[in-house]
Amino acid sequence: MEPPAVPPPVGENDRVAVAAPASTVDGALPEKLEFGLSVMQEHFDLDVVELPTTRRSGSYLFEHPEERAADVNSAFEDDSIAALVSLIGGNDQIRILPYLDEEVIASNPTRFLGFSDNTVLCAYLFERGIVSYYAGGLFPEFAAPDLHPYTERYLSRAVFERRLGEIEPADVFSDDVGNWEDPAHLDSTRTFEPHPGRQWAHGDGSVEGVIWGGCLEVIDTLIGADRCIPSLDVFDEIVLALETSEELPSPDYVQRMMLALGERGILEAVSGVMVGAIAARSHRISRPPDERAAYRSAIRETIEKVMSVYAPTVPIVFGVEFGHGAPRVPLPIGGMVELDSDAEVIRCL
Repeated sequence: MEPPAVPPPVGENDRVAVAAPASTVDGALPEKLEFGLSVMQEHFDLDVVELPTTRRSGSYLFEHPEERAADVNSAFEDDSIAALVSLIGGNDQIRILPYLDEEVIASNPTRFLGFSDNTVLCAYLFERGIVSYYAGGLFPEFAAPDLHPYTERYLSRAVFERRLGEIEPADVFSDDVGNWEDPAHLDSTRTFEPHPGRQWAHGDGSVEGVIWGGCLEVIDTLIGADRCIPSLDVFDEIVLALETSEELPSPDYVQRMMLALGERGILEAVSGVMVGAIAARSHRISRPPDERAAYRSAIRETIEKVMSVYAPTVPIVFGVEFGHGAPRVPLPIGGMVELDSDAEVIRCL
């Protein structure tokens, strides 16, 4: 497999587009969107252009997947736009696939930043040989009232540099999302706790591969629809990246999704597996610290148990700084990565 190409970094005269290729947050305060845009413009010094879906409602976006795809197509076609930033994830991005212009997108590599349901678009770009960045997007990232320095550092690299370099361990962790409909959220700060740390399992030495993956629940949808899933010979060159969403799937549900990957031969084929630091609460579900720790342990044990059945020698590293927690690294989907189990280091090459 020819490794996907890294789109050029954002340059001095480039623009960065904002759109909703997945969905939006109905009820979110307009001030939160404005704050995120101002952070992009003033703190990161970006020339931001809003595409039409940016201010559409969630119900409108669901009814018009073709308009979401049109924003993606136009961002890639416009030579003055160097990057496209999603608002947030969603639950039905797979429906935009028929409307994407493959020729336009493949011939105009553009940096894309989005996570969760945007796993679909990341997988689509991977098929077209384009690196994308599994990052939170405008609402979770740029509009965070307390943008963490760790997130800011790696977010800047994903926008302005060609590679991320070593993914250093973070000292703290938070899955405290808060209520974006509450005016107090605009001035609040998240509760951070000591990072649960990385746990390395199976294998030793060092492995390299091209990163593919994202949100496990969305990958499950792609498998069910048989869309944007690489062939097994491509998975031979892949380091699989997995994380779970704020839906907080049960260990039994995670086991079923992992079994599907195992039965397809994917787990046995990959070079290594990275699992994002596990979110154990959401804006809907609150849990005390001991229950959050127990949930994370249960999910980790479930993944390791299934890996032991299908791929007992494939190295796994849990607690990597990507996914639905914070601080976050914009993981380069399609980028080369090295997992050094002996030194316990992750390097983007």
